[in-house]
Formats: sequence, C-alpha cells, structure tokens
Amino acid sequence: METNKPDFAPLDVDAQPHLYSSAFRETYKLTLGAEVSDEFYAKELDARRRQFAGAPDSIVAATLGGVSVGLIVLEKRELYGDLDTGCVETVYILPEHRGKGFGRRLMEYAAEYFKTLGIGEIFLRAGETDAPAIAFFERCGFTRDPFGDKERFGAKLLMFKKCMLADGFDTAALAALFSAEPSVSIAFHDGSQRKNDLRLTFFAEFHGRGKCVIKAAKSGFSTRERVNGWADLTERYNALGIYAPRYLRTAAGDYTAELNGYVVWAEEFSKFAQDKNCKRENFAEELFRGLGLVAASSAPLVPWVSAYDIYDRFSPDDEDVEILANAAGLERRISADYPQYAERIAALVREFRRRYAAFEPTYRALPKAVFQADLNNSNLLFDGGKLAGLMDFNISGTDCVLNYAFCECYYYLEDDDFAKSALLGFDGFKAAHALVEQRLRRNLGCVGEVYKWTDAERAAFGDYYNVSAPFRPTNSGEYHELMDEHGEKYVPFVLDVIEYHLTRADVGGEWLP
Repeated sequence: METNKPDFAPLDVDAQPHLYSSAFRETYKLTLGAEVSDEFYAKELDARRRQFAGAPDSIVAATLGGVSVGLIVLEKRELYGDLDTGCVETVYILPEHRGKGFGRRLMEYAAEYFKTLGIGEIFLRAGETDAPAIAFFERCGFTRDPFGDKERFGAKLLMFKKCMLADGFDTAALAALFSAEPSVSIAFHDGSQRKNDLRLTFFAEFHGRGKCVIKAAKSGFSTRERVNGWADLTERYNALGIYAPRYLRTAAGDYTAELNGYVVWAEEFSKFAQDKNCKRENFAEELFRGLGLVAASSAPLVPWVSAYDIYDRFSPDDEDVEILANAAGLERRISADYPQYAERIAALVREFRRRYAAFEPTYRALPKAVFQADLNNSNLLFDGGKLAGLMDFNISGTDCVLNYAFCECYYYLEDDDFAKSALLGFDGFKAAHALVEQRLRRNLGCVGEVYKWTDAERAAFGDYYNVSAPFRPTNSGEYHELMDEHGEKYVPFVLDVIEYHLTRADVGGEWLP
C-alpha cells in the first residue's frame, strides 16, 4: 500500500473552516499579490456552500489516516461557447504536508472527476509571479495558453491547459489510415469550440514520412467536401508564394477519412514556427499585400461562405448569422438587466436591421474570392522573425473581398484600451479609435497595392461600415466585458459607441486607395 496515497471525501467548507480559509486566503495572495478582504471572502464562502450543495464531489479534501492534508475545488465552466471545460479553481496542500506528492494526487482526482462528466480539457490560472505554482502545474502536464491570460485587480493571471484523449481515439487506428506506424507520439490537443464543434489535433511522427499533424473534427461544417476544398486552397496559397502546410493523402488516396464519427485528415508538420506574441504592426504591410494577392487571384469560388460572412450562416449548426446573433444577444441582455435602456437599444437594433436588409443586394453583388479567413496570431508562421506563411484553413470559404479585408485590416481596440477609453467618456473613445482608423486605412491601402478596388466597392464602403462595425464579434465582446466588470455604469457609453458606428457619415470610398 502506498503511504502517500490519500483518500478523498467531499468537503463541507463549514465543517473545516480553517482548512478552506487557509487555502483560499493563501492562494488569493499568491495569485493576486494582495490580502483578501473579509467581505470578499464571505461572498466566496457563500458561493462554495451553494456549489457543495449541488455538486459535493467538486470540493474535496485529501486525507491520510483521517487527517486532512489538502483540498481541491473544481468547477465546470463554458470557456468556449457552450462547450463544458473543467476548471481547477483551487488546489492547496497544508504546509506541513508539502513535498510528499499529495498535490499531484489531487490533480489526478481532478482528471478523473472531469472524465466522469465527459469533459476532455482542464484549465487553471496562476499568478504571473507565483513560480512554484507554475512549475507544479507544468510538472502535472499543463501547458501555457497565452490567449487565456487575464488581468484581475491589477495582477496578471496566466492560463494553463491540459487535454485528455477523448472519444476512443488511439494512435494505431489513426496510423492505419495513413498506412504507417507512428514511431513517436508527440502531443494531443483538444481545440473544441462548443458541443457541436469538436476539434482534436494529434501530433505524430511516422516512419518514412516524418512529423505530421492529424486532425479530427465533428461539426456541421467539417465535411469531407470542405476538407477537400481546404486542401485545394492550401495549394493555391502555396502557388501564390504564401506558405501553408500541405494536406497529406490517406492510404486510400483521399484527403479525408472517417473514424468514430469524425472527419479525419492529415497535414504536413509546418516548416515554420508560430509566435503567439508577435506584434502585427511589425509585418502589417507584408501581411496585407498577401491578402491583396489572394483577392486578386482568379481561383474558382467554393459553394460555402467563410466564417466572416455577414449574410449567410457559415455552419448549418449556427442558429443565426453571427452579426445578427450578436445584436440580438446584446439587446436581450440590456433589456433584461438594465430596462431603463431597453427602448434605446431596441431602437438601435431596429435601425441596424433596417440598414442591414437594405444593404444586402449591394453586398451580394460585390467581388468575391476564397480566403483562409483567420489571420490571428496563432495561425501565422515565422522564419527567423520574418512572416513566412499561415496555417489552419478550417473556417475558410467564399467571401466578399471588401468584407474579408475589412475584418482583417480593422485592428479593434484591445479590451484594456476600450475600457480605458470608457473611463474618459465618448470623446476618449473617439480619440482612441482615430488611431485604429489610421491603421485600417493604411492596411486597406496595402491590399489595394495588389488588388484594385472597384468603383462598386468604393461606393458601398460607407454603408458597409455602418452595417458591419457596430456588432462585429470583437466589438460585441468588448461591450459585454464592460458590463461584466462595471454593470450599469458604462451602458450609456456602449450605446453611444454602437450609435456612432451605425450612423457615421464620414466613412467613404476614399478609405479604399
């Protein structure tokens, strides 16, 4: 019998107040660099009482010989859309019992707990300066995800994730699709976005083929037809001099196969590296000239739209076009939580829908092309600090050149910048947004050096801006962030920003040089 193998039992926080108080207060201080107030702790304690009543196995104490040595607090959260993700809220070992492996045992409990709930990914956050915690999480198999970092009360919280193999996939079954045995299994990543958009990535090394990336997806848009289209599109990008990892054929000679209800395909391991912390300003001109090159190519269109399209659903599983869903969702929230502003948000959404419907015939007649459709930092590839190409074509499709270029060229205010501008009022926002517009016009100019804007696109640009800008996903996210953090305080500011975008008359064809 292992001497350091503890037992686990549900922990009523009121039954062992010293244990939970020590855990929360020490973790809070190490994570945020400050003492927790008694008022905040009282709210935390009340929340844990409610959690324990509904899910007692989510708050457990580790005991050895009847003596408590530590605890763990687990939560099921919707980190991405409606997809359940596991969160390790708190893991704590009493000082006199540290260094004996109990922390790792608690993390193993967490993995088993979430596995019983059908959850394949766990995340947690650690304070940027809490080196021992960071080292512990990394020893437990968690890896950094900079896109999940957050600022809380002036402290930076770093996100770490751990993915667990799901849905019965195994290396041998995947290898058989490509008629090779893997010599080394490198890693597995669960990049699922929601319950109807599951994405699994396997990194493997094959005899005679080297490293490759095998992807498995289950969603309304990850069809075999679309994967074949993505494969063709990567070839077109490479032909234009924009590197993209090529798709590999299966043993049957196809680009796709099916396994466990998933569409499966493989791509060559990228020749170049990602840099999630890259600054787009450093290579913007090259990036957007490349966008113009794709727009100017004469490749045939595909019979599905990109995820950026503003008039058609990208996936059959989508309840509505994203921009319409954003407008409706914001109206519902403001009307329900802040009814004093219900009339104004309703009027703004009505005006948005009127303009949206009136612009549709013009939009559908604009020039189109097929794009990769996601130039975020995680999809850009670099060679010695120089932009070398891009990867991940899974939301690509046909789109209006104007729409795609605007979405990629429009550098939105970052969350912190948007929040800071809110503190300065509407005039502060307009001053900050003027810098965004300078970059937008420069970037559209870079596109126009290769792709020649048409008179129709110039004539449509003002109306397009009024329809597109108010409820774009990033802008909508910023509205919700403000309300999450400050409640009613900045609702009038949010409404002013929406009205500003919706009714501007100073945006026109001169923005497309």
